Amino acid sequence: MNTPHDHDHNDMTPLDHALAHNKQLIEQLEEVKSDLGFRRDLYALQTEQLDKVRSELVEAHNENNLWKAEAKRWRDMYLEYDEMLEGHINDAVGRLDNVWEELDKLKKEVEDQY
Repeated sequence: MNTPHDHDHNDMTPLDHALAHNKQLIEQLEEVKSDLGFRRDLYALQTEQLDKVRSELVEAHNENNLWKAEAKRWRDMYLEYDEMLEGHINDAVGRLDNVWEELDKLKKEVEDQY
């Protein structure tokens, strides 16, 4: 192919030189257009993927908040249950103490009778 610099070394006329240079510029322009189109498509794809990732992050964040709330609910429920059991245990210990006191009284009565 004749390039703009070949006219020094062959029989290219200035018109041939200008046409070759123009052809070369048109080819470069087409390459740049093609590259620009590729970059635009790539940018659009990356933007789409980024939007999808953002959406998934928001969804994961919301789900995480739901799980936090659920964990708090269960923790509060277990604390309430623990307090309730502690109250029942204290009541049972009190009743057992009363039973032991009554048994001690009966034992003393029996011993006093004999």
